[in-house]
Amino acid sequence: MRFGAREVDRRHVPPGNEHAVRVASAVARTRHRYSPRARVGYELALPDLVAGALPTTRQAQAGKALVNKLTDDECDRVVSFAEVEELARGR
Repeated sequence: MRFGAREVDRRHVPPGNEHAVRVASAVARTRHRYSPRARVGYELALPDLVAGALPTTRQAQAGKALVNKLTDDECDRVVSFAEVEELARGR
């Protein structure tokens, strides 16, 4: 039920931001439970989510498509979405 709770969004953040923070935090805390691709996506998005941002569906899907092009080793090494884009380019 960890992800089923209803979160009250903070003021001045997009609806759904608190849920996204909860999910990304849970993935980051228990990284051994998730695939390298799931981990890197949530871990890279977490700082922006905490700051109050929330990607659109299109942005999230585009980010996931790029992350899916990485190898497991690359997922463990990247530290930014810019690096993900660079590694995924041309694949």
